[in-house]
Amino acid sequence: MKVGVVARADNRGLGNVTWEAARHLAPEGILVVQMSGAQQFGGWHPDRYTDLAPRVAVARFDGHGFVNEVEVRQWLEGLDVIYTAETAYDWRLIEWAHDQSVGTVVHVMPEFFKHTLLPGLPKPRAWWAPTPWRLDKLPPDTRLVPVPVALDRFPDAYEPYTGGPLRVLHPAGKLAMGDRNGTRLLLAVLRRARRPMEVTILSQDGAVPAYRQTSRAVTLNVVQGDRPHYWDGYYGHHLCVIPRQYGGLCLPAQEAAAAGLPLLMTDCEPNRSFYPAALLPAQLHGAVGTPAGPVALYRPDTGRMGAILESIGETELADLAWQSFAWAQSHSWEALRHLWVEGLAWAAEG
Repeated sequence: MKVGVVARADNRGLGNVTWEAARHLAPEGILVVQMSGAQQFGGWHPDRYTDLAPRVAVARFDGHGFVNEVEVRQWLEGLDVIYTAETAYDWRLIEWAHDQSVGTVVHVMPEFFKHTLLPGLPKPRAWWAPTPWRLDKLPPDTRLVPVPVALDRFPDAYEPYTGGPLRVLHPAGKLAMGDRNGTRLLLAVLRRARRPMEVTILSQDGAVPAYRQTSRAVTLNVVQGDRPHYWDGYYGHHLCVIPRQYGGLCLPAQEAAAAGLPLLMTDCEPNRSFYPAALLPAQLHGAVGTPAGPVALYRPDTGRMGAILESIGETELADLAWQSFAWAQSHSWEALRHLWVEGLAWAAEG
């Protein structure tokens, strides 16, 4: 089976998802999407794909957001199936692939699923969802196909907590839609902290809310800007805190688990059923607008968050670290590659 991967070449989420897919699927062809304003998204690195497939092409967009049909159809020749994450960018790609008897798979993120609002968009042969979140809002034949973690990126280097300041990581420090990752909530908790803590907030795009805090117990380090390697930044911490208020796929949580970090997340779906995290009680707090329409927003209990950060100790952290390690093993490319290959083969035959 000859697989094509539609790939991003930036250092953000979809760029990393498609980079790892290209590394692990041995594709025949890679179509690198040349994003406009790539420097705003961690640069553009098409060279990372050079040695990953016999045929690597670039999808260039015109001023209206459309790719060159002749170039894309040429890239599609000889392929059996193509994979793309979240979007086809130019949805005519799906039609062109089907014209040439090439199967299509879109790994959709439910908050960005536009086909309900725009039913005229071309439909791929197979929809995949990365978590169970809002699976009932997607087409009825959508398959649950998790995004694996690349364990070779994360050598076993977790440092167990043995006392002293608690080193906390918040790896998705941005306000996003509706403060999706709970950055503002975590900062509010840190202003009242009494326990000595060293807290690192990673913010790729720099859009962190005001982070002046009054607690002398907390040393706060906000790291802004791009990380050439997405796996950098997860080491040297005791706990990863992501009080995420809504959403399905959470790559920072998966990457933290791959690094063996204990996880503290909000008690809402899919966190409670999918991720290996200690959970913060949460209440429904209205809705937030997304490209797919409004989705429920769950506000974690900041009082409980503060209490956990004040009291969590060596034994509980060790137990959570083991859960992260076990989850990463069962959600690694080695464990899940067969699921991807079987799903791609089904789409190719359809």
